[in-house]
Amino acid sequence: LSIWVGNPSLSRKTFSVSSSNSFNTSIFKFKICCPHCKHKFNLLESIPIFSYILSDGKCKYCGKNIGLKTLATEVLTGALLTLGFFSLGIDTKILYPGQIIKIVEFFCMFITILLIGNIDLRHHRINKKVLLFGIITQSIIYLYYYFNNEMAPIFYYRYILCLIMFVSLFALNIIYQKRIADNSYIIDIILFLTYIISSIEYELFVVVLLNTLVLSLFNRLFNRVDYIKNDSTDILKEVEQKKISVGFWISINTIIICIIENYLINVL
Repeated sequence: LSIWVGNPSLSRKTFSVSSSNSFNTSIFKFKICCPHCKHKFNLLESIPIFSYILSDGKCKYCGKNIGLKTLATEVLTGALLTLGFFSLGIDTKILYPGQIIKIVEFFCMFITILLIGNIDLRHHRINKKVLLFGIITQSIIYLYYYFNNEMAPIFYYRYILCLIMFVSLFALNIIYQKRIADNSYIIDIILFLTYIISSIEYELFVVVLLNTLVLSLFNRLFNRVDYIKNDSTDILKEVEQKKISVGFWISINTIIICIIENYLINVL
């Protein structure tokens, strides 16, 4: 119940933040509001799924439709979180500190990837504040594992190497931004991939890359097919100018593959 009531509310916050034009907005401070009149919803109006159904999908202040995307985001987030939680194979009747840390690690990674994917889909940007949240929380968790001897030394060496790469790329991105006065999407994607590879095994990372490549190419091909059917020069120009949200496809692939792997290891 807490997953379906509490965590999809994060997805509604995600939707609100990613729909905003401000990239400095914090997900933890941002108030859930109507995408049209910007009225801030109270606690009852912010309950995911149920509030949408009770309000008939409309804002009671301006009367405009909130949109099915919000409901779909909440349902999808709740479903993925539920599947992800049960894929950990943890008995909730008896929780040990190590199991609690494992749950926290999963949800922090899920939140980071979900936010980055959603924002990239709408604005074609990788939010660095969200990335920093992910890498900082992950570092704290790895410190816990280190002091409690819960991992083989090779995993710590690998994470330190990924952390050095992340910091170096982050500094390079700052230098590039100061000189060009704009973000480098390629460097941002590499930063995101560095975070991903520090969170999952190498084999899964390769699968994520291959799936992302296939889905991105399929997305581009689908847009071209739409142009051929409509035989419109305007649509062709729109297809050529439209940028592929690589971060979104990386996010979707990582979440689904991690859930499948956890089920195979912990449940089956």
